[in-house]
Amino acid sequence: MKRIIFALVLCTIVTLSCKKNKPDPIVFPEETQEGKNTFGCYVNDKPFIASTTLLGLVKPLSVNYFRDSTPNYPAGFLSVSGIDARYSSDHAGDVVINTLRVFSTGEYNLVHTINCNGIYPCDGIVYRNASANKNYFATSGKLSITRLDTLNKIVSGRFYFTAKDAAGISVTITDGRFDAEYSN
Repeated sequence: MKRIIFALVLCTIVTLSCKKNKPDPIVFPEETQEGKNTFGCYVNDKPFIASTTLLGLVKPLSVNYFRDSTPNYPAGFLSVSGIDARYSSDHAGDVVINTLRVFSTGEYNLVHTINCNGIYPCDGIVYRNASANKNYFATSGKLSITRLDTLNKIVSGRFYFTAKDAAGISVTITDGRFDAEYSN
């Protein structure tokens, strides 16, 4: 009888400790404009959500904006990079939007420029599928900047694009959104 009671107590402790240590589920971000450092989109209708990377060594979201020219970046350069590190997912990887001439809220075309020379003189929009080790470059799409606050360093927006790999296989990135404090 003591063994049965001990086994029941042990099972209860293990069950409770497993529930306590279970990480919070990753939730698709709401569309906000408050600098909440969120990023999400759908890759072929599957949720892609910027999430913590292995041991937290790489930030899941990186946003930079340069209103004025610097030695390395042209004026109006915006870089948004989200990493979905859920490697159990077949679409884990990163989505990168590097685009030029962003000076205000509004809509901008997203097309990756092929054969671009130099440091950031062209738009570079890519989805990288980590498990397949493939890059898909944007062939068409839109970026809509909904907030560009240079005093508080907050940028928010929506995006979508179609991209192809070297073999011509397409992926669609839809319902993209981000809201972040940027650095420069």
